Amino acid sequence: MKEILYIQAGETANYVGSHFWNTQECYLTDEDESVYDRQISFRDSLAPGNSTLAQNSVSYNPRVLIFDHKSNFGTFAKSNTLSSAYEDCGFSASEGSSLWQGAVEEHKGEPIAQSDYHAHLENDDDELDEESPPYQSGARVRYWADFSRLYFAPHSLQAVPDGHASARSTDGNWGAARDVFARFNEETDVMDASVRVLFEECDNPQGLQVSTDVRRFGGFTHALVVALRDEYPKLPVLDFALLSDAVPPGVDVDDPAGISRALNDAIYLREMKEVASGIIPIQALTALEGSMGLGCSADLSQIYHSSAIISAHAESVTLPLRQRNLNTDLASLIAGLNWRSHTAFAQLGGVLPVSATEDWALGVYNFSIGDQENRVKADTYARVDIVRGFSEASLSVYESWSSRRTLPQIVVNSFRATGYPLPSSFPAIFDPHLVEKPAIADIHSVSSTPSFSSLTTSSAMARIFSRYAAFVERLRKRPSAAAAIDFLDVDDWRELANDLWTLHDNYGGELDDGESDEFGEDEL
Repeated sequence: MKEILYIQAGETANYVGSHFWNTQECYLTDEDESVYDRQISFRDSLAPGNSTLAQNSVSYNPRVLIFDHKSNFGTFAKSNTLSSAYEDCGFSASEGSSLWQGAVEEHKGEPIAQSDYHAHLENDDDELDEESPPYQSGARVRYWADFSRLYFAPHSLQAVPDGHASARSTDGNWGAARDVFARFNEETDVMDASVRVLFEECDNPQGLQVSTDVRRFGGFTHALVVALRDEYPKLPVLDFALLSDAVPPGVDVDDPAGISRALNDAIYLREMKEVASGIIPIQALTALEGSMGLGCSADLSQIYHSSAIISAHAESVTLPLRQRNLNTDLASLIAGLNWRSHTAFAQLGGVLPVSATEDWALGVYNFSIGDQENRVKADTYARVDIVRGFSEASLSVYESWSSRRTLPQIVVNSFRATGYPLPSSFPAIFDPHLVEKPAIADIHSVSSTPSFSSLTTSSAMARIFSRYAAFVERLRKRPSAAAAIDFLDVDDWRELANDLWTLHDNYGGELDDGESDEFGEDEL
């Protein structure tokens, strides 16, 4: 068995994670018939009598640690754990009182109401509003837990007390986020407790898949991975780095908050290069330009929508890691993308859903660069493509498109799979004509849609690092702006700029930000 262990840190990462695990649940069919090995991402357990599951029934729990501020969990600990050990998850109403010997006056707020979606699940509703079900519109989604369909082991939930970040905000603050991890680990012993339990449940782990809300948990996640590296130095780590909306050169140098977030992103990318085997930067969808493709009506200002799109592509590009009879694991996936040995940063791209038109490939979006793929001029080094649920016509377009983009020296691995699953928790953002629905549609049924997802290493990454490096150098020339950043001293500024230019050079360094390569329909 080659298990994958998962880490999610921060609100954005956990929105992506909720969609990710809901998709994984769609594969939990009869083990003998499934092409997916559920043991890679799930552990089996018996439901205790105090859970909402039938006593002693088998439950499949994700091999994951979920970190977030306590206030972001909503009703998660009560509605999505296998036991009633509410306090064990860090949600005790008298949190911290055991260290205080004096009198304690407890004030309890109003309990958080159950989400609409969980109410539908409990009532086992059979009727779905075809136009816009309330639990699919996103208008009433309050927390990432509101639409989660799975049960988690208590040790998976790691609630960081809100007070840990109150004195020194972690929003775009690298040093503050690292301090929060140090304090949290000291108080909970998470490395020797929950992390150790996660590993002890495995026979032969193949690696870690990490999702990070860099804006608020960048320093936290880096400190966690550094600690993991001390214990497991050879374990592959693949990190989906969900960046902030502060994207150079569009950051106002008179905006301290924007400056802080952009610098925090840059530091995270530089530092994770030293501890992660592969890093996939993902721009905040609210900062991206252009359409998500034909047939997609997502409102990118809603995190419920934008996280669903990112999750779909992240789930698809890692799908081969969870399939039977494929000689693909985290180590080989990363090695194939980084065969040049200095290109650990890959780009996530794709289109969802894939339309039936012949020009569907025009909609392929590069989520790491933040532009349509056909506008990104670059030398490609390696690519992993996942085509799901394609018709013969769409497959023909893909093969033609791929052959024109594939030079002899490029390493390309292509995988085919069934359509991307759409559980009832997924937002209703796709053209109904592009969605294949089951004969009986209820809250437990799963639809599907064609999708294309890819991971690419190319010289386009130079664009990201040159933007950050130029931004850092620009700030160095403005002492008033630099003085507002308390986690960098004079030497740090110079070192950060130099390191970013080095990363830029690793990807060719010849890319001009002003260049673009626009293909016409006849060149698709």
